[in-house]
Amino acid sequence: MAVVKMKPPKQHPNNRRIREATRREFEKLWSEWKIREKRKPSRWASEVRIMPVGGPVSGDQACKYDHAFAPHAIEIMDAADDPSVRVIVNWSAVRDSKTAICLNVLGRTVTDSPGGIYDVHPIDDDVSKFSNDDVEPMIEACLSDYFVGKKSRDSGRTINYKKFRGGSLRIVNAGSLTKFRGSTVRVLFLHEVDGYTDKKAIHKAINRAKGISDAIIFLESTGTYAPTIADDGTITYNSSIHEWHDKGDKRKWFCKCRKCGARQWLKFKQIQARDGDERHAEYFCERCDAAHNEAQWRKMAASGIWYPTAGLTEGDIAEIEVSHKDAKAEQREVRSYWRNGFNSLLPKHDAYETKLHEFLAEGEAAKTSTAALEIWTNEIAAELWNIDAEKTPPPAYQPILDNREDYATAERVLLPMRALVLTCATDLHGDRLEIEWRAWARNEESWGAGHFVLFGDTNRTEVWDEWTKHLQRTFPHESGASLKLSLALVDGGWRTDPIVATLKRLALVNVPGVSGKIRISKGAPKWQSVIHDKWGSVNKKVKGIIIGTWCAKAMIYERLEWHSAKEKPSASFIHFGKSYSDEFIRQIVSESPVWKIIDGKNILTFKNPEGNRNEGIDLIVGNLAAFHRQKDFGGWDFDTIEKTIAEEAALAKGVRVPSPVQKIAATVYSGRGWKL
Repeated sequence: MAVVKMKPPKQHPNNRRIREATRREFEKLWSEWKIREKRKPSRWASEVRIMPVGGPVSGDQACKYDHAFAPHAIEIMDAADDPSVRVIVNWSAVRDSKTAICLNVLGRTVTDSPGGIYDVHPIDDDVSKFSNDDVEPMIEACLSDYFVGKKSRDSGRTINYKKFRGGSLRIVNAGSLTKFRGSTVRVLFLHEVDGYTDKKAIHKAINRAKGISDAIIFLESTGTYAPTIADDGTITYNSSIHEWHDKGDKRKWFCKCRKCGARQWLKFKQIQARDGDERHAEYFCERCDAAHNEAQWRKMAASGIWYPTAGLTEGDIAEIEVSHKDAKAEQREVRSYWRNGFNSLLPKHDAYETKLHEFLAEGEAAKTSTAALEIWTNEIAAELWNIDAEKTPPPAYQPILDNREDYATAERVLLPMRALVLTCATDLHGDRLEIEWRAWARNEESWGAGHFVLFGDTNRTEVWDEWTKHLQRTFPHESGASLKLSLALVDGGWRTDPIVATLKRLALVNVPGVSGKIRISKGAPKWQSVIHDKWGSVNKKVKGIIIGTWCAKAMIYERLEWHSAKEKPSASFIHFGKSYSDEFIRQIVSESPVWKIIDGKNILTFKNPEGNRNEGIDLIVGNLAAFHRQKDFGGWDFDTIEKTIAEEAALAKGVRVPSPVQKIAATVYSGRGWKL
C-alpha cells in the first residue's frame, strides 16, 4: 500500500505572531495571578527602584538606586521582614536616607506584598511635599503599572490617596488621623514625629495597625530637646523619637579604625584640622589617634556595622564586637537606630575641599549663635538640645540706674522732640494703683515720663476717681506743646470687676468729648507676639485684648541690655528719667529668663524665683502692649501727630488758649497680670 505524504497546509504569515502575542499575554496574566516572591526591601531597591532626575545622587539623569551612598540603610529597611520586629525607630541626622528607606519599603509593599499603607506627616505642607516630590516621581519612574492613572475617573490618585493593585496609600497629617477611620494598615510610616503638635497622634496612628499579624511600623525623625529630670529622678521626655529610641535596642553605626581596628561611632570632636587649616581636616581614631584622610574616612564610614548598645556600659561599648550580645531592649519588638551626620557619604558642597572640611567648617560656624548651634546639634550631630545651656541672667541693674537722664526729674519733665505718642499703663493691686507714663518715637524709642502710685481700696470709687483725673494730665514737650494721652492700658489681673464697674460708671464709651473702646482680655496670655488680635466679650461695651507677655519681656530685656553697651542705638532704646527710683529699676530686672518646653516648642518664659516686687517690668510691658495695640492693628498716623504738635506749639508760643477736653482711649487687660 502506498503511503501518500500530505503537504502541511500553508499558514498565514500572521499566525506565528498571533501565537507569540497570545503566549506573552498568558504569561503576563499568570505572573499577575501567581504568588509573588516577597523580596527584601534592599533587594527590591536594587532591582526595581529608579532614582528620578534632580536628586543628590542622580543629578540631571535618572539612575538605578545605589546602596553605596547609604550602606547603613540596608539593615534598617530589611528589618521590616524580621518577624521579631514590630516597630522600627530611625533617629538620625538630616539627609541621612530616612525618606529613601521609607520609599523602598513602600515600593516593595506595592509590588510584592500589597496591602494598606499609611503615611503620617506633621503638617499639610509636608504631606503635599512628600506626595508630589517623593512618591509621584517614584511612581512615574518604576511603579506606574501598579497605581491607578492620574486621570482615572474614580479619583484613585490624589495627594492624600493613591490606589494600587491590592491596596492603597494614604498620606495624611498628624491632625487628620480620624479622616481614615477603619483603614487596614499593613505598613505605617510616621515621619518627623518630633514635629507632631499632639503627641497622642503617634499612638492613634499605631492603633491603625492593630489586628494585622505582620504589620510593621516605622518612626523616623531628628531629635529636639533633652528630657526634663525631676528632683526624684522622674524623666519627662521632650522628644518623641528619643522616647521611642529608648524603648528599643539602641543600635549605633560602628566604624573600624584603619590602624588599630577599634570599632567606634563617629564624633565631631574627632574631626580636626591638620596644621591648623580646616581645609585639610582629618578624622582621628579615639583609641589610637590614627589620622584618616578623606578617602580613608569614607572607607571607614561605608564599612560600618550596626551594633545594639541598650544596657551596655562605656566599657562594654569599647569592646562592642564582643559585648553587643549582652545588649537588651526595653521592649523586644522595638528595633531602634541612631546615627549622626558625620557618616554621610553624599557629595560635598562645591564651597569645600572635602566632606570632612565641610563637617568641620559648619560645626565651627554653628558656634557663633545659640540658634545656629541648636539647629546644628539636632540636625547634624543628631543630639538633643539641653535648654539649660541657654540660661541667661536678667539685664544688669547698675548700668540702667547710672544711665538715668535729666529729661524727667522730680521737679520737671520735658519730653524730647522725637517723642510723639504718649501711653499709660496701670497695674491693679488691692490697696493701690501703680501707674507709668511712657512717650514713644516713630522707631519705638521710648522715654519714661514718670512712675506714680495712687493709694486706696481699689474696690471703692475714690481711688478710681483720682485715677480718672490722673489720666487727664499732660506732659511738656520740647517743641513747646504738651503731649496728651494717646492710649491707656490697665492690667486687672483676675480682678476685672472693679475696673469694669468704674468704666461703666464713668460711661467712657459714649460721653461727649471722650472716645475709644474699653476692652477686657479673655483667657491666658500667649507668647508668640506682643499683642494678639483676640477679643473676649464681657458685655456689649467692654471688651479686651490678649498680651503675649513672654514675648514682650524678651523684647524689653534685649533692649535693656543696650544700657551696658558702649554704643547705644537710638531705635527702640528704653530711656529712664532721674525721677525713677532705685527700687523701680530693680523691679524691671527682677524676673529671670527661663526656657521651657511647651507643646514641643522651646519657649522663653519669665519667673520671679525670689518673690521680689516686679511691678516695674509689668508696667513697661503694659506700655509696650499699648503702643503695639495701635501699631499692629491700624498703625499710628505719625505725620498727622507731628503736624498737630507743631500747631499746638505755635499756639503756645503765641496766644495762650485753654487745652481741649482730653480724649482717652483706654484698654483694659486681664489675665494673670503680665506674668504667669
